[in-house]
Amino acid sequence: MAFKEGSWIASTLAAVSLAVAASKPPTVQLGPGVFRSQAQMIVMPVYPPQSVQAGHSGVAVADIYVSTKGVVEEVKLLQAPDAAIGSEIIKAVSRWTFHPMKTMPDKTPVEIEGRLMFMFSLREGTPKVTDLAGAHSAQAH
Repeated sequence: MAFKEGSWIASTLAAVSLAVAASKPPTVQLGPGVFRSQAQMIVMPVYPPQSVQAGHSGVAVADIYVSTKGVVEEVKLLQAPDAAIGSEIIKAVSRWTFHPMKTMPDKTPVEIEGRLMFMFSLREGTPKVTDLAGAHSAQAH
């Protein structure tokens, strides 16, 4: 349904849209190292057994969107060696928590977004997951 420009309803809808947009906290995009350093709780992804058996390895990349309270709100998988690895990335990273951030000097809470990258590798039959922006790695058993 379209409203006539200049009508009371059109003006009200425009005002509501602006108010909703203005009430959303600012978002700060952080580089991988800085974003990773804000992580408070880290859950490493598991190397899925079916991916190991199939010999799938490579880099998985996800963009992460975090609320002003440090909770992961959304995970967008950008690439993964296979669907099972992609699923594990989303499941693990969704459980991460981050230190809440605020602007300086006015201390306005901000949402943060960043990118995480993980290497899934098979060395001599041993599966290993490495957080490429951090020092964490996990050997699958």
